[in-house]
Amino acid sequence: MAGLLRIISGKLARRKFNVPSLADQGLVRPTGDMVREAIFSSLAGKVQDAKVLDLFAGSGACSFEALSRGAGFALLLEKNKTVFSCIEENIAKLDLTDSCKLQLADACIFIGSTPKNKFEIVFIDPPYIMTLAPGFWERLKNWLADDAVLIFRQEKMKKFLMPSGYTQVR
Repeated sequence: MAGLLRIISGKLARRKFNVPSLADQGLVRPTGDMVREAIFSSLAGKVQDAKVLDLFAGSGACSFEALSRGAGFALLLEKNKTVFSCIEENIAKLDLTDSCKLQLADACIFIGSTPKNKFEIVFIDPPYIMTLAPGFWERLKNWLADDAVLIFRQEKMKKFLMPSGYTQVR
């Protein structure tokens, strides 16, 4: 699984970046081309100039794709130092240092802090073994712009109960 992913569309189309080595152990699940294409097709005009929050960044693929397609800024959170280092190298390789910030942090703790920005697009792709507590969803609201879109991925077999105050679109 570790190897390379590519950016599908936008100014960085066809550029490749490294997948963290921990993908081979199942600790990182890079969002593949087809899934990213479906996500970004559904986002349509929301990406341009958007502020993106990538919780549980993993490979950074979703943020890199958003920036390639015109997002204005991305904040990526990753708590694993090995994965963090890989993302950091990819940011430099893709020349995205001016448009994104990578932070070594536990997303569940981080969102309890006071936000400096509100985000229009939020990617939430935690490890499958993790269950996000209701408090996570409440704290996350402080980080969201009024028209924010959240893209949440979880294990197919897990039942998802829509948190209070959120509306499922798809």
